[in-house]
Amino acid sequence: MAEIEAGNIASEKASTDSVKTYARMMVSDHTTAQNELESIAKARNVTLPTSTDAEHKALAAKLTNMSSGAQFDKAYMESQLKDHRKAVALFQQEAQSGTGDVKAYAAKYLPKLRMHLQMAQNSGKQGMHSGMNSANLKSGDSARQSKHMGTNGQPDSTRR
Repeated sequence: MAEIEAGNIASEKASTDSVKTYARMMVSDHTTAQNELESIAKARNVTLPTSTDAEHKALAAKLTNMSSGAQFDKAYMESQLKDHRKAVALFQQEAQSGTGDVKAYAAKYLPKLRMHLQMAQNSGKQGMHSGMNSANLKSGDSARQSKHMGTNGQPDSTRR
């Protein structure tokens, strides 16, 4: 939910096409995952939160009140890096020790979260303007990257 909200803000306010493209991908990917999670929760008769936590409400407010520009892009991408590190750790734990459909959900989305994290890490290493060009963020590239991932979501070292 938080990734969707922040992504919607960033897709409007980011100053570079690469950050806008990343933000739109976050909205799309996390909406798909959220919809599937809602189905699982409904089947288990579990009620999910309907709003973000205080930390993410504060982030949304900060992003909303920032002017577009390099500082906005940096703040958004840093938040993505932080959140995806946490998400990867949580999904990895659930994929390893969870049960049933929740374990399967975590295992299904863990590679995508790792890809999001890698993209956020790369943006910081190479800089917002040159590191993530929009051509590398199109969905076709995601599929190409996925082809080179092993079943555990890590790079497949058997392919060269």
